[in-house]
Amino acid sequence: MEDGFIILGVIQAVNLFVYRWVGKVFTSQPRFNHPKIFHNPLAQSVLCYGPMVTMAILVILAFVLTNSPWIFLGLTFAGFVAFSARPHPEFMR
Repeated sequence: MEDGFIILGVIQAVNLFVYRWVGKVFTSQPRFNHPKIFHNPLAQSVLCYGPMVTMAILVILAFVLTNSPWIFLGLTFAGFVAFSARPHPEFMR
């Protein structure tokens, strides 16, 4: 594999970890159950919108820096779908 693909993949893995964590503790929880870090509007914006913006930037960089951008795009989409927040069934009633 090429070095650029591995570097982008590691950054994307960390990004997907943050995306999943935000989905678990913020997006799929009721308002009273949010961690204190989300009470700061700047931190909330960075943590909620940052992973999405970073995913888009990494996909663009993959098309510029690697020879196999479609594989990176597919893996990014698969990670996005797999780690998207799902509301707890108890809160959907």
